[in-house]
Amino acid sequence: MKKLIKISPMFLILAFLAGCEKIKDLTNVEFDTDMSTDLNINVADASSKSSLLSYSFSDASTLDPLEDSEVKKYKEKIEDYDVNSLTATVISVSKPEVALLEGTYFQVFDSKDTATWTLDAPFYVVSDAVYTLDNTNGNWDKVRKILKRNSVFTVAAAGESSTDNVTIVFEVSIGATVTANPL
Repeated sequence: MKKLIKISPMFLILAFLAGCEKIKDLTNVEFDTDMSTDLNINVADASSKSSLLSYSFSDASTLDPLEDSEVKKYKEKIEDYDVNSLTATVISVSKPEVALLEGTYFQVFDSKDTATWTLDAPFYVVSDAVYTLDNTNGNWDKVRKILKRNSVFTVAAAGESSTDNVTIVFEVSIGATVTANPL
């Protein structure tokens, strides 16, 4: 009987602690956020005597998760981000028949982590075309870590185009579910 009495308080303490975690989980708040920024790619005009078959470009833009009012509201209480989608959508292109060539890449990075997606084939640039930045090589996990820091980070693209003297605007969008605990 004495063993039962000694075990019971220990059991109660463990049950209480386990219950507190369940209560904490019940108070979690989840919400979706969509963050986006534009990349304005300007491929320079090559000289008329150029025999180049490709033309280099690069552009970068920053994103601040705290521009989302819900993220800002729960900034200190955010427990996790779950990346649901990451895309680069062509908003506009100034010329027809433009392709981004193999080796062109998109990046999301901060001072600690970098996620990179590299084209392994030409990407033909037409309005509303979508390049999905998938979870290859755990890239979404890297983006999740970047988002969890709730600091400004960079989105970039660099590579080569099949055409010179062209402007391409991409909207890079990150869709995520945020988990925060207000307690």
